[in-house]
Amino acid sequence: MNQSERYLQRAEWHDYTSRCSYLITLRSNPNIGVLSDIVAKRTRIDYKARWIPSEAGKIAMNSVRNINRQFPWVEVVRYAIMPDHVHLMLYVTEKTDVHLGVIINRFEIDCTKGYDLQMPIGVNESPESFFLPGYNDKIVHKSGQFDNFKRYVEDNPLRYALRREHPEYFDRCQNISIDGEYFTVYGNFLLLRHPLISCVRVSSTFSEEELMKRRKEWNEIIRTQGVLVSPFYSKDEKEIRDKGIAEGVKLIKVIPNGLPDRFKPSGSDFDLCCEGRLLLIAPAEHQTRKLVLKRDMCVHGNEIAEKIAKGAIDMRLLRGRLYRGY
Repeated sequence: MNQSERYLQRAEWHDYTSRCSYLITLRSNPNIGVLSDIVAKRTRIDYKARWIPSEAGKIAMNSVRNINRQFPWVEVVRYAIMPDHVHLMLYVTEKTDVHLGVIINRFEIDCTKGYDLQMPIGVNESPESFFLPGYNDKIVHKSGQFDNFKRYVEDNPLRYALRREHPEYFDRCQNISIDGEYFTVYGNFLLLRHPLISCVRVSSTFSEEELMKRRKEWNEIIRTQGVLVSPFYSKDEKEIRDKGIAEGVKLIKVIPNGLPDRFKPSGSDFDLCCEGRLLLIAPAEHQTRKLVLKRDMCVHGNEIAEKIAKGAIDMRLLRGRLYRGY
């Protein structure tokens, strides 16, 4: 499934006319140019960023403000006009007969009409639509997600600025070979060349002596701020990971599903990427359906981590990317 098809997908289990909150992402048509400029400012104690709309971005802003006028039961909680996409956090305050898609379609039409009316002739070729086909919707259905979505929209300019400042920490390469199996790699590739890499795996089959030996090794890796590699599935493995993060260790994390086309790390993973302390190893193929973690997948993830720690990755396939930007 390609990127455009994913943007047309909707959750079959959800009623899109219900009272609910959503995070909507729409991608702008390249023909209209950039929607905003991201301006960042670093001080001794902070780093802030904000978006400044272009003329096309101002049209999108006006259309955002029209959403509540046209649909009084829809509240725009937060929004961000990014250079090539728009984030909308919407709160549908009551059950109606109007599908979410109708609301988004109205917004897209308003933007397109506004562009045709307001932009001077010859500035840009008039596009068929202000946005590319489709939109992505994320549904608030768990406790805490509402505030997480708000922060995500608010932090989008800062995240963009940090990625722009350190592109080498957010790089991606596909078809990396690990003992003949192919993966996608995302993050700081140079962690694969770190001299101190240890695989974190805790098993009930380990003797007390074996576990003590491994813990000693992991503590030394943490002390020297080396690299821990693991899927970090078990509670004990997560505790070692969290201790390492707190003390400055670097991580190579093996994840069970592939990365979607426009993948961006979030939460603590994003922070670690900004610091050059994270590399994600994922299967080459992304499964769109929810992945149920099974024992064989856990075993395979641990095997991959062991191979990475032993240097079984084919570095020749990375050579063209490893040194770009350094």
